[in-house]
Amino acid sequence: MSVADPYAITVLVTDVLESLGLRYLIGGSLASSLHGTPRSTNDADLVAEIPGRLVEDLVSALEDRFYIDADMIRDAIARGASFNLIHYETAFKIDVFVLTRDDLLQEEMRRRESHGLPPSGERSAWFASAEDTILQKLDWYRKGAGISERQWRDLAAELPPAART
Repeated sequence: MSVADPYAITVLVTDVLESLGLRYLIGGSLASSLHGTPRSTNDADLVAEIPGRLVEDLVSALEDRFYIDADMIRDAIARGASFNLIHYETAFKIDVFVLTRDDLLQEEMRRRESHGLPPSGERSAWFASAEDTILQKLDWYRKGAGISERQWRDLAAELPPAART
């Protein structure tokens, strides 16, 4: 796996999350590509429910293939923030956002959908719904003062053709 296949690398992580019984969803550009127009990406975004008692198990399961830091994960849990995983072989980055008690994030997790992974669809994983992906893109666009052309293109690609005009 020398060329970064974002879905193949991300599923290495989601398989571990599932084996630990942890809820997660794939968001960001991978969800945008799934629901809208596919595009290349430099990273993946996950939202995951990670209790502190399972941090060491998570690290043990991923440390052979990813740069992963237990202290960074504990800090992200304490702050309700994110941490990074970096795939050793490809340097592909996965941003993991810790699921907090935030009502919107909880609803997004509740509405997640199982989809087959491109290109074959044989494997499946949990993704943010199309509606939640659009809401997240709008939020990022707003936070960036409406200047991110990439966020706007992703949004337009997810809307039905009649809504794009």
